Amino acid sequence: MARKRSEKAAVWGKAIELALKNLRAGKCTSVNSAAKAHGVAETTLRTRWKGGNSQAQGNEVRQLLSENEEKALVKWITELSCNGFPPRFQTIREMAEEIRKRRVSSINDASIELVQYEPIGQDWPKRFLGRHPDLESVYARWIEAARMKESTPEAIKE
Repeated sequence: MARKRSEKAAVWGKAIELALKNLRAGKCTSVNSAAKAHGVAETTLRTRWKGGNSQAQGNEVRQLLSENEEKALVKWITELSCNGFPPRFQTIREMAEEIRKRRVSSINDASIELVQYEPIGQDWPKRFLGRHPDLESVYARWIEAARMKESTPEAIKE
């Protein structure tokens, strides 16, 4: 399962972005001075300054869905959860399959299939949730009959 991004890595990433912003604005005269001012590694900052990718951007090539496709999936999961229908892992996997299928719908024709993907694995939803810490998996609980009986539209509005 993919690990959630650590607090330290998030702070470091923001520091690198701030150093790059200062370099572009001309507030720092060199990559070395920007690295020292923001407390980041000079080699990492130099690589990013020359157009290199962050680790997250570099790993996107190996992911099943692109960043925008994952954002769409996160939005769909959030909307389902807000409406009271949190999706199960199988539902998340099926939606990801549908997104991939739509990606190649313009390439593949009814008569010939030019692009074909391997099925999404069992552990993919767990890794997906690990990359998106704002989504959280919880176990559903049964609601007691007495509580369900007393939940009327008027009581909910109050």
